[in-house]
Amino acid sequence: MISRDLRQDQVGAAHLHISDRDIKGDFNVALPLRAFGELESEGRIGRLADEHYSFMGFQDSKLEDWRRTQIPELAGRLQGSGVSALVLAPA
Repeated sequence: MISRDLRQDQVGAAHLHISDRDIKGDFNVALPLRAFGELESEGRIGRLADEHYSFMGFQDSKLEDWRRTQIPELAGRLQGSGVSALVLAPA
């Protein structure tokens, strides 16, 4: 879980295709909270969720766990917080 008020100094990252230096320099390259916050302030989108989520990428060996546990838990959290739209970011 990632809070919407995440500070840059709280960020750590490990990604095969994106430089850790880039994300530690500005996490918005992977999770554009600043850009969405601006859209929210302008009234162009509704309210951002208080919590955002990050999962490790390719996990073929854990696919069944994703189906039975991770996806239902995430869906429940999103529904419980009233989320009506979802943005998937590849990093």
